[in-house]
This record gives sequence, C-alpha cells and structure tokens, in this order.
Amino acid sequence: MIEAAEKFIEAEKKKLNRIEKLFGSYPSFYHLNNSSYDDADGLLLRDQKVIKIRQSFFSKIVPAFFILSGLYPWFLILLLVICGEILPVTIPMLLFISLWISTIAWKFFLNPKSSFRIILSNAGMGIGKFYFTWNSLDDALVMQKGAGAKQQTMLVLFTNDGKTHRYSLYNLSVGYEKLLAAMKWYKKQSEKLS
Repeated sequence: MIEAAEKFIEAEKKKLNRIEKLFGSYPSFYHLNNSSYDDADGLLLRDQKVIKIRQSFFSKIVPAFFILSGLYPWFLILLLVICGEILPVTIPMLLFISLWISTIAWKFFLNPKSSFRIILSNAGMGIGKFYFTWNSLDDALVMQKGAGAKQQTMLVLFTNDGKTHRYSLYNLSVGYEKLLAAMKWYKKQSEKLS
C-alpha cells in the first residue's frame, strides 16, 4: 500500500465524530491488491476485451414508475391550460409536477455523479468522462462507511500526480468485489502486454 492510501485512510478515520467512534462505526477499506479478489471468473473476463459496468436496471424501476405516474396528471393539467380552463390551482400544480419529475429524473438518470458507466480494458479504465491508464494509477481501494440504508460505498483512485478521485458505487450492477476483481485482472493483463 502506498503512502497516499495510508494518509487517506488515516484522514477518513479522523473525520469520525464521537458517536461513530463510540459505536465503532469505522469505515472499511478493501484494496485492489488484496489477494481475495483474484477470482474474476464470475465476470467471464477471459473472452472480453472490454467490460462495461452500468447502473443497475432494478435501481431505475421505482424512479421510472414515479416519473410515469407524474406524467399522467401533468398532461391532464397541461390539456386544461391549453383548452383555456385555467383554475387557480392549475398553473402552480403544473409547475409543482414539472419540478417533481425533473428532480427525480436528475437524481436517478441525469446526474453525472450518480449515473455513470465504468469501462474496463487492458489499456485502462474509464469512469464517466474521465479515463485512467493502468500506469497512471498508483493504487485503488473501496471504502464503505455506515451501515444499513445509510451505507456509502466509494471507489477511491490514487493517481501518479498525487490526486485522489472518489466515485460513488451506489446502484451499480455489480458489487465492489467483482469490480475490484475485474480491475485487478485487467491491470495484470496490461502488465503482461507491456
């Protein structure tokens, strides 16, 4: 483990408040170089040159249902406005439903911080609009904070230029174990090729 990762772990442990320390809610860290992630057979990486990891389909079902259920009254109220039957409630209700639909669409489908793809290949990994070659990455780890519904899982990348990049793994289609296994496998493949 490199110094940047050690400093990051110590800084995260210092951020805990007294209640978290009292109950032992320390974050868990899982490193890329951990030997328990050697088995990448579950992802069938042997035949794939590139793997794409997206948001889980099931995490989009409930927000899509809320958007679709909001579109029906939105169209009805819009039809009332177009026909000229404007009640005192129609315009504010149309604006409220529009705000509701746009907020849900932004949070679950359009926000680049929570809806991105991870693309892994022999050359490197792409996360959203950013691309990292395997040579530019010093270390990577997954950090889990909290428990239950409040649990946060973050992919933390340490680059050669001393920067730390964090990405939330919330709602991805694979777990962090498979992600780390795939990252490790592709990194080994790139080392064999060079």
